[in-house]
Amino acid sequence: MSRRLRYHDEDDEPKPSVPQIQIPRPDFSAFTGDFQFADTSVMGFEDHPIKYVEEDGYEYFELNLGADRAKYLKSVTFALLLNDEDGIPTVLLGEDADTSEDWEEGVFRDNFRGIWGGIDGNLVYWHVMSVTDDYILYEVPLRVNGRLYNLTVAYDIEDAEYKMLSARLDESETGGVQARSEELLSPGDVVSTVFFAIDHGDGDAVLFDNETFSIGRNTVFEETPLPDGTYVFMYMMTDYNDNIYYSDIAELVIEDGEVGLIGHSSGSSAGGSAQTRRTFGPYSAVVPSGWLFDDEDEEIVIFTAPDKSAALSILWGDTEGASLRSIARDVSDVLDGNRPEEDEDGDYIFTFKDEAGRDCTAVVMRTGSDYLILLKHGDHPQMEDLLGSLE
Repeated sequence: MSRRLRYHDEDDEPKPSVPQIQIPRPDFSAFTGDFQFADTSVMGFEDHPIKYVEEDGYEYFELNLGADRAKYLKSVTFALLLNDEDGIPTVLLGEDADTSEDWEEGVFRDNFRGIWGGIDGNLVYWHVMSVTDDYILYEVPLRVNGRLYNLTVAYDIEDAEYKMLSARLDESETGGVQARSEELLSPGDVVSTVFFAIDHGDGDAVLFDNETFSIGRNTVFEETPLPDGTYVFMYMMTDYNDNIYYSDIAELVIEDGEVGLIGHSSGSSAGGSAQTRRTFGPYSAVVPSGWLFDDEDEEIVIFTAPDKSAALSILWGDTEGASLRSIARDVSDVLDGNRPEEDEDGDYIFTFKDEAGRDCTAVVMRTGSDYLILLKHGDHPQMEDLLGSLE
């Protein structure tokens, strides 16, 4: 995909050889081909912004990935954490799949109603194992008669009912080996629900026991109201290789059983917590929300817009004594650009068309003894913010 530069003689005098510079091409191959083997890590799923939507009197947290990216995922669910009195996420409650999904458009909305899973009114931690058109399978960790088990619970979508299936000893109880046998919960079993507390010192999730009760003959798994308080909400995106990505976070409040959305990310705007300053070589820049950042090469980085309408390639290196004019001309030759012109700052600028036929601009500048080349492919409203953040 890249071509190496050749030295462009300015006159007949011997000149130092121009450093070999590889010209990057924005690579969109990750968005095509076999879903199972696609590299989803460069698709901008992690920290993807959430948009607040109000429609027909209802409030939603919306995740808009677009169809071109959503097709590389096998599920979109959401995680929930309970905040303490200071608004700090303290208890991880688990994961649910109660969402409205439009896979053709790549748009997802929550159906959160302030309820969670529970056994006889005792809230449980749960996470989603699999989702089909007919049912959702959950795994629920429980301490049963003093030993840690993982209970499988099935939700029948058509009948809107939960059913407790079998429980298997957790690997922490079997020396890391998966238990072969499974058991059913029986009347008289003493059960403790377990949750995970967030240790903000080292970021670990620490298991702790919560409510203890006995299984009865009429014990049921059912929807259970969550207590009043504030919660952290985030979408979880799982690809076909079971890689999990987390969206930006949002906040909601439950008061007297009513759910209100009290905080959300900035959607597609340039500001917002989903932005991150990334360092590459001696430079850094703020990656706009939803943009992809590729820094696999040691001296080349590529920023790609969410809709792939634009990209910014940045490359740098030692001039090795060559003039900036020579470097600019050789870069232009490789890209079939026009003749570079020097501006008032001493930088060289030229235009070219990329492989997609988009109008592009190149800026070649000097920073100390190094060259710095900016290749702007196409145009995007956030491009100037990205360039302005470059340090």
